[in-house]
Amino acid sequence: MEKLSDVFIIKEKAPYLLKFKHPWIYSRTLSGIDGNPQNGDLVSVRGGDKELLGYGFFSSDSQIKVRMVEFTSRLPEDGWLYQSIKKAAEFRESLNLDTNACRLVNSEGDYLPGLTADKYNKTIVIRPLIKGIERRMDEITAAFSELYPEASLFIKRDEYTARKEDIQIKNGYVKGEGDGSEIIEENGLKFRIDMAAGQKTGFYLDQRDNRSLVPTFSKGKVVLNLFSYTAAFSVYAAKGGAAHIVSVDSSQGALALAEENVKLNESLDEKQFEFTSCDAFDLLKNCKPADLIILDPPPFARKKQEVSGAVKGYKFINAKALEKLNSNGILFTFSCSQAVSRLDFKNLLTEVCSKSGRSVRFIRELSAPYDHPFSPFHPEGEYLKGWIMHVL
Repeated sequence: MEKLSDVFIIKEKAPYLLKFKHPWIYSRTLSGIDGNPQNGDLVSVRGGDKELLGYGFFSSDSQIKVRMVEFTSRLPEDGWLYQSIKKAAEFRESLNLDTNACRLVNSEGDYLPGLTADKYNKTIVIRPLIKGIERRMDEITAAFSELYPEASLFIKRDEYTARKEDIQIKNGYVKGEGDGSEIIEENGLKFRIDMAAGQKTGFYLDQRDNRSLVPTFSKGKVVLNLFSYTAAFSVYAAKGGAAHIVSVDSSQGALALAEENVKLNESLDEKQFEFTSCDAFDLLKNCKPADLIILDPPPFARKKQEVSGAVKGYKFINAKALEKLNSNGILFTFSCSQAVSRLDFKNLLTEVCSKSGRSVRFIRELSAPYDHPFSPFHPEGEYLKGWIMHVL
């Protein structure tokens, strides 16, 4: 292992860092730097009296100067990255999930900040979110190739973080070839994944367990699936015997893939489905009542400065959804904004219920599945939160 530059924590703050072990170290926490670390370098993090606290990836232009890999009194050994990926993959293999698609690496949740990797059938999609991961892509792809020798490897940029982190790597296959898509099976249902042009890595694997609950509430019901993307929730509703399902998304491309997903599942009746391309906020103002409404919007807040606007957005769509639900109706509602905490989300839903004039009950709290672990010291990793609600 090469010699690492040292990043020093303000002496008074070092005890708090060791106690709470939050993996993001902000510039205001640093007292100095010994060496000339470049963007993406691995650096050692030391307290005011130079004791080693751990190591992490350095980001030269970010307010988050270091993303910690590990809090430890020892420097990393050669091969640490491979071993971390192997441990993450072995955990997923132990879960015995009813699918050929899962998250293999979940960033800070697997002590690999800035790296997510999703396995879709025979393709692994790797998503570098910081420079430190991009610079080690050869080592990362070699690890996945050894662990999954039959799999193709596909790189998928996140444009928002790529601009912030100066990530230059392009989308595309780095091993194997294909058209940028895959077909997966999940709980007996089939879905086409557009890795090349789809959102995130192509599919919302984090909603797998929540999708599986939808058939319980769907039989004979009119379902409205807002922000439907490729209509995975809608397919599950049809599996549960829904009478009619309206899928709404602003993307024509997503809805085209949604229609293909319906056709992939030959047991479903295409007449059950209706696809509408429009803004979900606008549609909620004038849509017909429904028995089951699903709200799974994109993140309204990526950072704390955006939380106020996000809360207003969540209040609006949930208030309208409660207004449009028939008696004995069910609402599946979610937030994937990491800056909006689980408590914040429940509190705003409680306020919406209070103002709705209707009798509403919380039935079940929802979250991401087992293959999306998060660190107890990194609450931002618990980004997906949701509730099933019942309107009397």
